[in-house]
Amino acid sequence: MSYLVDSNVLSESSKSRTDPRVLQWMSDHDAELDVSVISLGEILKGIHLMDAGRRRVQIERWFQRIERWAASRILPVDPPLMETWARFYASHQRAGRRLPLLDSLLAATALRYKLTLVTRNTADFPGDVPVFNPWME
Repeated sequence: MSYLVDSNVLSESSKSRTDPRVLQWMSDHDAELDVSVISLGEILKGIHLMDAGRRRVQIERWFQRIERWAASRILPVDPPLMETWARFYASHQRAGRRLPLLDSLLAATALRYKLTLVTRNTADFPGDVPVFNPWME
């Protein structure tokens, strides 16, 4: 099985108080992990919202390590992904459920590449998207 790692999973290793279950799960499955460019963008947005200072510098350095780790496993937003997203989003909108843009793009990425989406926020994703919460292991 292969996995798409959400930004909240990636960010766990940047915290001063990490959940060892999440870090162990990531270590155990390292060869099976992919990352969406969207998740990297979400993390960068958070960095740019931080005030200048020591913590921001620490997070920027941590992000540079994440970028190196993710370099060969980054999944782009490209035309085939947008086709998957359009079908996925439209089917849910027709059923009366409007999905948040970034979450729906992550969900479409998981579907397009046949990955399980690893996130803390499993309830944010519809049932047709396979999800896994490493905090619940």
